[in-house]
Amino acid sequence: MVIIKEIYALIGNSEWLITDYTGKRPSYQNYTTSTTKVFKRKEINIKNDNMRHIFASHLAMRGESLKAIQELLGHADIKITMIYANVSPAYLNNAVAKLSY
Repeated sequence: MVIIKEIYALIGNSEWLITDYTGKRPSYQNYTTSTTKVFKRKEINIKNDNMRHIFASHLAMRGESLKAIQELLGHADIKITMIYANVSPAYLNNAVAKLSY
């Protein structure tokens, strides 16, 4: 969560991460090229794949459907989305705690 806040503070609204200048989803190559340049210019030491994991995990922990996350990430197979959308141990502990009586 801290890294997300730091990145937002440096680059502002994250909408550009999933849309191009016309408002459409960029190709994976354009996404990777653009974010790599921004991260390097802003001296953010994170890889694109890690950013995608963070993005998917935070959506999952906020209750977004795996189908929506799949669409946002552009995955053809939901199994790949499930790998990206892993959740934190604290989130899992809170889920189990809901079962306590």
